[in-house]
Amino acid sequence: MTKYIWITISIIALILVFAYKQAPNEPDLEKPEEDIISDQIPTPEEGEPIVSESGNIKVTRPQKDTVATSPILVKGEARVFEGTFQIHLKDANGAILSEKTAMANAPDMGEFGSFGELIL
Repeated sequence: MTKYIWITISIIALILVFAYKQAPNEPDLEKPEEDIISDQIPTPEEGEPIVSESGNIKVTRPQKDTVATSPILVKGEARVFEGTFQIHLKDANGAILSEKTAMANAPDMGEFGSFGELIL
């Protein structure tokens, strides 16, 4: 009888060891310190947002006709498919100076999410 108990305990122990080794080893995630960083960086005043033709992208920084130096921070909010869209930096004549793919962190589908991208 004790032989069967030891065999059962051994099998359970092997199953537990095997299950533990199969479990994914995910690192602990920590919240990024965005709030601390944004408090330390002075931000110029942001006026009324510039809204795209579709109304799905609103840019709050930089404002229209702003003289910009490199790098420039583009901030706003977007409601786009999978949160991904293109940012085009244009000169006064409408020529594209720079392009970058950006992502908005919307909390759910169909809602606006904020974005911030540095363009060099």
